[in-house]
Amino acid sequence: MAKEEKGFFDSLIEDLQKNMDYQLAIELSKDKDGKPDPYKAAGMAAGMGHSSFGDTMMLGAMLGAQGAFDDDDSDSVLSDDIQPDFPPFYPIDDSDETVIEKTIETQDEETDTQEECCPKFTKEEIIEREKKRKRSRRVFKGIIVLCLVAFFGVKISQHVRYFRAVSLYDGGSYSEAKEAFERIKEADVMDTKEYISLCEAQMYFSDKNIGAAHFNTFQLTFRYMSKKQKEAFSEFKEKVNKEHMENLEKQSEKRRKEYLEKIAKGVPYVGMIESDIGKTSLGSPSAPVRHSYEIIGGERYTVNIYDFKRGGKVVFTAQCVNRKIVRVSDFRNYAFDENNKPYYPENSSGSSKDDDPYDAKDYSNEEDFYEDNYDYFLDFYEAEEYYREHS
Repeated sequence: MAKEEKGFFDSLIEDLQKNMDYQLAIELSKDKDGKPDPYKAAGMAAGMGHSSFGDTMMLGAMLGAQGAFDDDDSDSVLSDDIQPDFPPFYPIDDSDETVIEKTIETQDEETDTQEECCPKFTKEEIIEREKKRKRSRRVFKGIIVLCLVAFFGVKISQHVRYFRAVSLYDGGSYSEAKEAFERIKEADVMDTKEYISLCEAQMYFSDKNIGAAHFNTFQLTFRYMSKKQKEAFSEFKEKVNKEHMENLEKQSEKRRKEYLEKIAKGVPYVGMIESDIGKTSLGSPSAPVRHSYEIIGGERYTVNIYDFKRGGKVVFTAQCVNRKIVRVSDFRNYAFDENNKPYYPENSSGSSKDDDPYDAKDYSNEEDFYEDNYDYFLDFYEAEEYYREHS
């Protein structure tokens, strides 16, 4: 799609606005003697969004018209070898009549050969040539300044925007400051990215989202903050850390309470902490604790076996390794024989599922059968006995 051209009045209004911006930048850059500072003026204009080469050239012309590039003769930017093509003479001021007379007398003392190559000049001609020389020097300096402004104009603009965003943050306008920093994020000016995270942390903190605020601040470091700004940041960071630790303690206490309520209604389960084994609905296990050994990963571990009884009968066992329950056996729904072992009624037909609820006949050996059904037997020998009876 072709770019829409601006109308005459739109362009006129835009040019008037630019001129007003340039005039404001020039006025604000003037020193106590009323002389504009081209660097300050260029920076302010760039901050207003006027940083193109054409804008810079127009600003330079306005600065030159107001004497921004006028200098004393002592700091001439033209080297001694680059001078106009007329005889050497002393730099003079328009009102210095003595120097003019000295220059004329010096010309009178030149040799005939020099007179042929370099004819004498009148007082008026010398003054006029010196004025031209001054103008040439000022124009040359002005061109250098304009080139520097054109080259660094974008950087100046980004830094102006950066400090505006910092002012918004310092004033407590965190949302607006974040948006301002986002606009210059790609330029990576000073602490821009760090300030974006800090603005987000402030907003999270205001919304009571302490975890997110802590995540955004605990690794932040600033290189360009003032001493006062660093103190304010440290104070905020400490406040966030304190509330974050308090929240962690509350959450831990809440989870522990929920955990105890859960196990109080249930029975020991795999993964449960061994020290809480007596806090379930089964109550405390019967004494004494039995022990066995198990090889895990090539290392030998002691297995603590806890029995839970009802009416003198074992209804539940839990085996613990490394302070955690790793295996449980639940006999609460089974009858027990005279040896206090689960009793499985026999059926002569052998065809019913009730005769072999663990499908022992589907296994080729006791080890495989026990591996798949160890939760339902007190130990391997009990599973082996069951397997031999039903396979």
